[in-house]
Amino acid sequence: MRFGLRSGVLAAALALAWGGAAMAADILIDGKITIIKDTKLFKVVAKDLAGGTFAIPAVGSGADPLINGGDVDVFDTGSSGALSDSLTGGAWSGLGNPPGTTGYKYKNTAAPAGGAVKIIILKPKVIKILAKDDGTLNGPVSGNVGIILTTGSDRYCAEFGGTTIKNDPGLVKRKDANAPGACPTPGTVTLFMSGTASCMRASASVPRRSLCSPRTTSSGFRPRAWNSGHMSMAGVGPFVSKGCAIAMS
Repeated sequence: MRFGLRSGVLAAALALAWGGAAMAADILIDGKITIIKDTKLFKVVAKDLAGGTFAIPAVGSGADPLINGGDVDVFDTGSSGALSDSLTGGAWSGLGNPPGTTGYKYKNTAAPAGGAVKIIILKPKVIKILAKDDGTLNGPVSGNVGIILTTGSDRYCAEFGGTTIKNDPGLVKRKDANAPGACPTPGTVTLFMSGTASCMRASASVPRRSLCSPRTTSSGFRPRAWNSGHMSMAGVGPFVSKGCAIAMS
């Protein structure tokens, strides 16, 4: 009887875990414009190019950023340039009444202190991200500009592509990028180190990044859960932070 009870509890736990993972979604979005200015700016505006709308997280769901927070990851799909913010330096607020019914807003008035991202607007008609630094993207980029906004268990994914207006040292500007077929991935990464900690990261061919995304903060190396619900067999997500060496292959 004890064995049967434990087996039942284990089966229920596994069912719950798999059910939670199944609820995670990758939302593939069109991009209207993205701009990168070395040391100064990253900006993206996403709108459905056919005039449609984006799904936004339901209030109280696993993707609700008011409950589960979020991340921003931007990277050159053909090289090592990247920008990452765990969005802990600012605060999320819900739009509409009740809060979150018409969208969400993130604001960090101190950016780039506490994180590069200053503002995120997440609405059915538009998604905007404005950062006051560009990490190591710099320009020119050698591949596309991959953009992933994570809210709880969901990811909003864009990839520019599109039409190149500028791709020069210090300035990248692209517009009108169709939604990618899948969430983009960064170039192949072999090993990075920060202080005494090190971690192997996956190649661009891995469709899901791991649940561990090491990042650095003002207090040093800090591993954290990343992109909960999106499971992978190897590697960790795109990452950049000052003072951390990243080796690319």
